[in-house]
Amino acid sequence: MSNHFKYDETINAVYVNFNTNYKRFSFQTGLRLENTDSKGNQLQNGQKFKRNYTNLFPTVFVQYKVDSIGNNQLVAAYGKRINRPYFQDLNPFISPLDRFTYYAGNPYLNPAFANNYELSYRYKGYFSTTLSYGETKDDINETIEISDGIYYSRPGNTGKSQVYSINFTADIPIVKWWKANFYSEITHSKYKSQLYTEDLDTSGTYWYFSANHSFNFSKNWSGEIGGNYQTDVVSAQFIIGARGSVNIGAKTKILQGNGSLRFSVNDVFYGGIVNGTINNLRLTDATWVNKRDSRFAAITFTYSFGKAFQSKDQHDASGADSEKNRVKE
Repeated sequence: MSNHFKYDETINAVYVNFNTNYKRFSFQTGLRLENTDSKGNQLQNGQKFKRNYTNLFPTVFVQYKVDSIGNNQLVAAYGKRINRPYFQDLNPFISPLDRFTYYAGNPYLNPAFANNYELSYRYKGYFSTTLSYGETKDDINETIEISDGIYYSRPGNTGKSQVYSINFTADIPIVKWWKANFYSEITHSKYKSQLYTEDLDTSGTYWYFSANHSFNFSKNWSGEIGGNYQTDVVSAQFIIGARGSVNIGAKTKILQGNGSLRFSVNDVFYGGIVNGTINNLRLTDATWVNKRDSRFAAITFTYSFGKAFQSKDQHDASGADSEKNRVKE
């Protein structure tokens, strides 16, 4: 409470969209023009900044139905987007995390600009696979700097990043009462930047897999079991260690179907512990472990009463969703 940071931001935008269909092709394109004007002020020490920038963001989407009924589809897409920093990340205030580590925002953060390309194949609602490539300028990541024996954790622009990825999704009705969903992804990331006293030049490939099974044993009983696993992930200055989890649950309807009772256990084997290594620190090896409360059991009772009613139409504020997401929890 020893300081006060004021931040004002105005985003003005105008956009145009066009879409059309021709035989088995669907085509959609758009262009958005944005102007951002922002200013920040930390009142106690007088640190101020102003920023104004204008950019164009094109998008293109093409879909082709391989067969006449559309069971098989090919989709190609391109889009340019802007990733603005979290509001809190712009606050230069320094706060202690422990006796050796401080956290600080970075008022000099620039927005990140990304170009994303995708090529997908879809079969009905059962299977899809996507090949994608993304290139980001001024990518925003957490960084660590050592100064006089103290670690300073702050967000920073880590230069250029490239991401190559392929993923697979499958929704499989195994039998009438048993459905399964599978997702798998292989991603290769590269980061290159000048970072404090060192040159950041890292890359790595990780694999992620998840599987979820749902069971309808009877009219009143259902259950589910799912899990996921992820290998080591390279993220700019960090290597995040492998982790996985298994979750289970069961649900029954009671009170003539008006109530339900659900029992669930999250991260049964307590595999969701986050750990890793920090790279690009001069003459220093650093690791960390974050033991979260990821394993827990819950019993949930739900009871529905009264007549169902339809809520009134509400204002569509979807255009501001990306800005709402810039507030950290």
